[in-house]
Formats: sequence, structure tokens, C-alpha cells
Amino acid sequence: MRSAPFAALLAAAAATLSPPPPIHVAFASDLEVLPGLVVALASLANATASIGRVRVHVVSVPADAALVRDVVACALPTLAVEVHAFEAPLALPRRTRPGDERLLAPLNYARFFLGDVLKDVTGKGLYLDTDTIVHGDVAELVDGALAGRAPAVAAVPRGDGRKLRLAPSVTTDPAARAALSARGVSVNTTQRRRPQTFIDDFNAGVVVVDLAEWDARNLTAATLEWMALNLAHGLYTKGSNPPLVLAVAGDFERLDARWNCPARPRSSPLRDACVARPGIVHLTGRDKPWLGDGTLDARWAAQVPERLEACLLDAGLDSAAEAARRRAMRVRAAHRQRARFPVSDRNLYWAPWTAAGRASRRPRR
Repeated sequence: MRSAPFAALLAAAAATLSPPPPIHVAFASDLEVLPGLVVALASLANATASIGRVRVHVVSVPADAALVRDVVACALPTLAVEVHAFEAPLALPRRTRPGDERLLAPLNYARFFLGDVLKDVTGKGLYLDTDTIVHGDVAELVDGALAGRAPAVAAVPRGDGRKLRLAPSVTTDPAARAALSARGVSVNTTQRRRPQTFIDDFNAGVVVVDLAEWDARNLTAATLEWMALNLAHGLYTKGSNPPLVLAVAGDFERLDARWNCPARPRSSPLRDACVARPGIVHLTGRDKPWLGDGTLDARWAAQVPERLEACLLDAGLDSAAEAARRRAMRVRAAHRQRARFPVSDRNLYWAPWTAAGRASRRPRR
């Protein structure tokens, strides 16, 4: 009979030899953001040392799922991606800020239903927006987050301890404040035009989720309840981010700032952690590199697969007329932005009127 210490040594050795668990990474994409999805996937594959551990899931609406699958397979033939056709059963917000209508797209709310989409997945999952560029190894992120007894969600808090902001109408609407108060949410109305809660805010474009803990806390129902309250009282105007922040109510694990580095021309200088060692760069805001907004992020351009344009054309998703329209938009926007947004080492955007910007936009042959 083996001695107890020897049996313990065998068990420890077996544990070290067993393969690590898979890393599930989820995105949500329709045809409009498909170029962003492909570039995000390419960056994920390039930055992850143990890409064999990664299981990629893409949630799409049923009408777009087949084309999303075809374009991804065409542009990234060596990356295994599972596309899930899913339609979330929810009522969308009644309004958002002008120019942010994209936030009303149903797939923005797919992150609330990961447990329904990934029915056979246990453990943790990483959700990424399609406007992200992965520079760090996501194994480091997922393996280190939500270890042991922990909250259901891990995310990067907003800079400077910012709290969740609400719609200005909350200041003068007693019914809205009563609905918030009934759910334990206090409102700071000292700034009438920008009332805010006392709940720590975070950007939900990069979140690690413990799927079992999410279900145990019934967070899907909680987010849907906040969405229903928003329909009734107009509590917020920023799409899918506020209901998740309100449902979590500050009980989330704080990730290192480098795992969600906001980058856009109007943003303040990047955090030091993002400049020195960015993990995930997040191209926040309305303007996206694939929409012809007048700017092109050099890091995004560097990740564009060579076959992406051809794959989009083969799928009938682009045309010479559309390409010309985008080029014209870029030229007009460049003239508007030249004086306003100077290029700097701490801003990840490259303006197209600089030599570096023009070089980054040269078509691949």
C-alpha cells in the first residue's frame, strides 16, 4: 500500500500535468461591425501565446450569422471560431444621446445572455467589444481574475474613481429618484446637468464573468429590470453599460487599468500603465477606424488581415462606391480635426494627414 505522503506527491504531479482549462472569449457582431470583429480576432490570435486554449464564440443575429461565419473563416482560416445565432428577448431603450444610436443595437446586450448562449461552458468567460485590440495574453487576464470566492464580474473601473452618471432629467423627476431609491441607489444631484450615483462605474467592453456566479446572483434578470425601469423613467442614455453597472452595484473585481485602455482623439492622455504595457486597447467613442471617420489607429491598421477586404467583397459587403464614400468622409473629417487633435506619443490615433498616417493607410497588395 502506498504511503499517504507518496500518494499526495502523485496527486500533485498529476495536477501539474493536467492541461489548463480552456479560455472562452466571446464577441457580439452584426454586419456593420464585422471589420472590427475580424481585426479584434486577429489581434487576439497574435497576442495569445497559448492560442490552443482559447475557444472563440461570436454572437450574431440570425439574419447575419452565416455571413459573419463566412467572412471570419475567409479572413482568418487558421482560427477556430464558433458563431452562435441568438436573439435576445428584451425591450430596447427608448432613447440615447444624439449620435449614439448604435448603442441601441440588440447585440450590445448580448453580454447579458452569455449563460444562455454558452450553455455547455462552465467557469469563466471573457467578453470583448469588437472595437478592442488585444496586445496582452488573455490567459494572464482570465486565469488571474475571479479566483476563489469572488464577485461575478471583473472589470476596469473608470479613471479617477468616477461614479455612474444618470440622465439630467433624473434631477427634476421625483418618480425616477423614487424608483432608484427603492432599489438602494442614492443620487448626487449637486450637479443638476450631470447627476450621478455613488456606484463605481466601469466600461463593460472588457469584462470577465464567472458564469455560475452570474446565474447564482440572477444578474441577467437584474439587468433586464433596470432596462425596464429606464423605459419607464429615462434613467440613463448610454445603452447597455448602465444597466450592468447598476445590477452589479459596485460589487465587481477591479482589474488592472492596462486591460481596458480607452483610446480616441478626444480622450485625455492615456494612463501610464497603458502607455508602458497595454493589455487591451479599446477604441471607445462614436468614431471607428472601419467607418471612415477621418482617423486611423495605427495599432488597429497593423492588425488588419491581408484578406479582409477581399473577403468582404466576396461576401458582397462592400463596393467601390462605398469605399469612395468612406475616403471622402476621411478627407473632410481630416480637415476638421487637423487643428483640434494633434498627434502625440500618448494618443494611439494617427491622423491621416501625417506621413505615418498615410503609410498606415496604404492598401495591401
